[in-house]
Amino acid sequence: MPNERTIEAAANYALEKNARTIDLIVGYLNEASVLVLVFGILDTYSTGRLTWKVGGLVVGLAFVLFLAAMATRWVIFRFLKVVLRYSLRTLESHQERGVWR
Repeated sequence: MPNERTIEAAANYALEKNARTIDLIVGYLNEASVLVLVFGILDTYSTGRLTWKVGGLVVGLAFVLFLAAMATRWVIFRFLKVVLRYSLRTLESHQERGVWR
């Protein structure tokens, strides 16, 4: 069974190593959230089709994109922990059996 501290340290290291890429993804999602909100409301207002239902849909979509931006780092961290745990278990099982290919 792999050590949880090792897995967490490796996941944190991977996050730090790829911080620029992750920040880029988060930035795109944040910008998409703002653009959907602003342009969605402006476009529907300028064409005279802005209703409460359409406004609520635009605001809801913008909020979902904002939540996705905020959750990106957490989701990547959890995914890395799963991948690292699986990899370490596989390596340990090969070491116990003495199987190296």
